[in-house]
Amino acid sequence: GKNDGLFTSANYLEDTVTPEFLRLEVIGQLWGEFLLAETPEKDGGLYIIDQHGAAERAAFERLKKNYHSGEVTAQLLLIPERVETTPDERDEIMGAAGYLKNMGFELVPFGPSIKEGGETFLIKAVPDLLSQKSCAVLIKDLAEELSQLSGTSKVDARIESVLMTIACHSVIRGPRALSKEEGRALLKD
Repeated sequence: GKNDGLFTSANYLEDTVTPEFLRLEVIGQLWGEFLLAETPEKDGGLYIIDQHGAAERAAFERLKKNYHSGEVTAQLLLIPERVETTPDERDEIMGAAGYLKNMGFELVPFGPSIKEGGETFLIKAVPDLLSQKSCAVLIKDLAEELSQLSGTSKVDARIESVLMTIACHSVIRGPRALSKEEGRALLKD
Protein backbone atom coordinates (compact mmCIF):
# COMPACT_ATOMS: atom_id res chain seq x y z
CA GLY A 1 0.00 0.00 0.00
CA LYS A 2 0.95 3.66 0.02
CA ASN A 3 2.37 3.34 3.53
CA ASP A 4 4.82 0.56 2.65
CA GLY A 5 8.22 0.86 4.28
CA LEU A 6 9.44 1.73 0.81
CA PHE A 7 8.30 5.32 1.28
CA THR A 8 8.92 5.71 4.99
CA SER A 9 12.36 4.20 5.38
CA ALA A 10 13.82 4.90 1.94
CA ASN A 11 13.00 8.57 1.53
CA TYR A 12 16.68 9.34 2.03
CA LEU A 13 17.23 7.94 -1.49
CA GLU A 14 15.14 10.74 -2.97
CA ASP A 15 17.02 12.73 -5.60
CA THR A 16 20.14 10.62 -5.22
CA VAL A 17 21.81 8.37 -7.75
CA THR A 18 22.58 4.79 -6.74
CA PRO A 19 24.93 3.44 -9.43
CA GLU A 20 25.49 0.35 -7.24
CA PHE A 21 22.26 -1.11 -8.59
CA LEU A 22 23.51 -0.77 -12.17
CA ARG A 23 26.48 -3.00 -11.33
CA LEU A 24 24.41 -5.85 -9.94
CA GLU A 25 23.96 -9.17 -11.69
CA VAL A 26 20.56 -10.81 -11.30
CA ILE A 27 21.08 -14.37 -10.08
CA GLY A 28 17.53 -15.46 -9.35
CA GLN A 29 14.28 -14.97 -7.56
CA LEU A 30 12.86 -15.98 -4.17
CA TRP A 31 9.19 -17.02 -3.81
CA GLY A 32 8.32 -14.95 -6.89
CA GLU A 33 8.48 -11.80 -4.73
CA PHE A 34 12.15 -11.00 -4.20
CA LEU A 35 14.86 -10.42 -6.75
CA LEU A 36 18.28 -11.85 -5.87
CA ALA A 37 21.29 -9.96 -7.20
CA GLU A 38 24.98 -9.86 -6.43
CA THR A 39 27.86 -7.48 -6.94
CA PRO A 40 30.49 -8.51 -9.53
CA GLU A 41 33.39 -8.77 -7.05
CA LYS A 42 34.49 -12.24 -5.94
CA ASP A 43 33.63 -11.57 -2.29
CA GLY A 44 30.87 -9.09 -3.15
CA GLY A 45 27.51 -8.56 -1.53
CA LEU A 46 24.13 -10.15 -2.05
CA TYR A 47 21.04 -8.01 -2.47
CA ILE A 48 17.49 -9.22 -1.78
CA ILE A 49 15.11 -6.72 -3.38
CA ASP A 50 11.34 -6.54 -2.86
CA GLN A 51 10.02 -6.55 -6.46
CA HIS A 52 6.74 -4.83 -5.65
CA GLY A 53 8.45 -2.14 -3.60
CA ALA A 54 11.12 -1.53 -6.25
CA ALA A 55 8.55 -1.32 -9.05
CA GLU A 56 6.37 0.99 -6.96
CA ARG A 57 9.31 3.26 -6.16
CA ALA A 58 10.36 3.40 -9.82
CA ALA A 59 6.77 4.23 -10.90
CA PHE A 60 6.51 6.92 -8.20
CA GLU A 61 9.79 8.61 -9.19
CA ARG A 62 8.80 8.61 -12.88
CA LEU A 63 5.30 9.95 -12.08
CA LYS A 64 6.66 12.63 -9.72
CA LYS A 65 9.19 13.82 -12.31
CA ASN A 66 6.55 13.93 -15.04
CA TYR A 67 4.00 15.68 -12.78
CA HIS A 68 6.42 18.45 -11.83
CA SER A 69 7.49 18.93 -15.46
CA GLY A 70 3.87 18.89 -16.69
CA GLU A 71 4.51 15.79 -18.79
CA VAL A 72 2.25 13.10 -17.32
CA THR A 73 1.12 10.94 -20.23
CA ALA A 74 -2.61 10.22 -20.27
CA GLN A 75 -4.12 7.18 -21.95
CA LEU A 76 -7.56 7.60 -23.52
CA LEU A 77 -9.90 4.78 -22.54
CA LEU A 78 -11.67 2.93 -25.34
CA ILE A 79 -14.72 2.57 -23.09
CA PRO A 80 -15.03 5.36 -20.48
CA GLU A 81 -15.46 4.17 -16.90
CA ARG A 82 -18.43 5.43 -14.86
CA VAL A 83 -18.06 6.87 -11.37
CA GLU A 84 -21.24 7.27 -9.31
CA THR A 85 -20.86 9.84 -6.52
CA THR A 86 -22.70 11.14 -3.48
CA PRO A 87 -23.04 14.94 -3.20
CA ASP A 88 -19.92 15.11 -1.01
CA GLU A 89 -17.90 12.95 -3.40
CA ARG A 90 -19.10 15.08 -6.34
CA ASP A 91 -17.90 18.24 -4.59
CA GLU A 92 -14.53 16.65 -3.82
CA ILE A 93 -14.05 15.57 -7.44
CA MET A 94 -15.06 18.99 -8.74
CA GLY A 95 -12.67 20.66 -6.28
CA ALA A 96 -9.80 18.37 -7.23
CA ALA A 97 -10.45 18.42 -11.01
CA GLY A 98 -7.42 20.60 -11.82
CA TYR A 99 -5.02 18.41 -9.85
CA LEU A 100 -6.52 15.23 -11.30
CA LYS A 101 -6.13 16.60 -14.84
CA ASN A 102 -2.46 17.40 -14.18
CA MET A 103 -2.03 13.81 -12.99
CA GLY A 104 -3.41 12.41 -16.25
CA PHE A 105 -7.09 11.86 -15.38
CA GLU A 106 -9.83 13.25 -17.61
CA LEU A 107 -13.31 13.25 -16.08
CA VAL A 108 -16.52 14.69 -17.45
CA PRO A 109 -19.88 15.09 -15.70
CA PHE A 110 -22.51 12.76 -17.15
CA GLY A 111 -25.71 13.64 -15.31
CA PRO A 112 -27.37 12.76 -12.01
CA SER A 113 -26.02 9.79 -10.08
CA ILE A 114 -28.01 6.80 -8.91
CA LYS A 115 -26.99 8.09 -5.47
CA GLU A 116 -29.45 10.78 -4.37
CA GLY A 117 -28.12 14.25 -5.18
CA GLY A 118 -24.81 13.02 -6.57
CA GLU A 119 -23.30 13.12 -10.03
CA THR A 120 -22.19 10.48 -12.50
CA PHE A 121 -18.77 11.12 -14.01
CA LEU A 122 -17.12 9.41 -16.96
CA ILE A 123 -13.40 8.73 -16.73
CA LYS A 124 -12.23 9.31 -20.31
CA ALA A 125 -8.47 9.12 -19.71
CA VAL A 126 -6.11 7.92 -16.99
CA PRO A 127 -2.35 8.16 -16.46
CA ASP A 128 -0.71 5.63 -18.76
CA LEU A 129 0.56 3.76 -15.68
CA LEU A 130 -3.07 2.89 -14.90
CA SER A 131 -4.33 2.13 -18.40
CA GLN A 132 -5.14 -1.50 -17.52
CA LYS A 133 -6.76 -0.76 -14.14
CA SER A 134 -10.21 0.19 -12.92
CA CYS A 135 -9.99 3.70 -11.43
CA ALA A 136 -13.49 4.53 -10.11
CA VAL A 137 -12.69 3.87 -6.42
CA LEU A 138 -9.19 5.32 -6.78
CA ILE A 139 -10.59 8.59 -8.21
CA LYS A 140 -12.81 9.04 -5.13
CA ASP A 141 -9.90 8.37 -2.77
CA LEU A 142 -7.59 10.76 -4.61
CA ALA A 143 -10.26 13.48 -4.79
CA GLU A 144 -10.91 13.19 -1.06
CA GLU A 145 -7.23 13.67 -0.28
CA LEU A 146 -6.75 16.45 -2.85
CA SER A 147 -9.86 18.33 -1.69
CA GLN A 148 -8.10 19.02 1.60
CA LEU A 149 -5.25 20.90 -0.11
CA SER A 150 -6.69 24.41 -0.05
CA GLY A 151 -5.13 26.53 2.64
CA THR A 152 -2.61 23.91 3.71
CA SER A 153 1.11 24.60 3.82
CA LYS A 154 1.89 20.97 2.99
CA VAL A 155 0.69 20.93 -0.61
CA ASP A 156 3.82 19.20 -1.94
CA ALA A 157 3.60 16.45 0.71
CA ARG A 158 -0.09 15.85 -0.12
CA ILE A 159 0.63 15.77 -3.85
CA GLU A 160 3.44 13.26 -3.26
CA SER A 161 1.12 11.13 -1.13
CA VAL A 162 -1.41 11.06 -3.97
CA LEU A 163 1.30 10.23 -6.52
CA MET A 164 2.45 7.38 -4.23
CA THR A 165 -1.09 6.02 -4.19
CA ILE A 166 -1.24 6.11 -8.00
CA ALA A 167 2.16 4.39 -8.22
CA CYS A 168 1.04 1.68 -5.80
CA HIS A 169 -2.06 0.96 -7.90
CA SER A 170 0.00 0.81 -11.08
CA VAL A 171 2.27 -2.12 -10.20
CA ILE A 172 1.55 -5.83 -10.09
CA ARG A 173 0.95 -7.21 -6.62
CA GLY A 174 1.78 -10.66 -5.31
CA PRO A 175 4.22 -13.25 -6.61
CA ARG A 176 5.34 -12.91 -10.20
CA ALA A 177 8.08 -14.72 -12.05
CA LEU A 178 10.60 -12.38 -13.67
CA SER A 179 13.09 -13.25 -16.37
CA LYS A 180 16.68 -12.08 -15.84
CA GLU A 181 16.07 -9.37 -18.45
CA GLU A 182 12.99 -8.13 -16.57
CA GLY A 183 14.99 -8.21 -13.33
CA ARG A 184 17.77 -6.16 -14.90
CA ALA A 185 15.23 -3.65 -16.24
CA LEU A 186 13.72 -3.31 -12.75
CA LEU A 187 17.16 -2.67 -11.23
CA LYS A 188 17.85 -0.04 -13.89
CA ASP A 189 14.53 1.67 -13.19
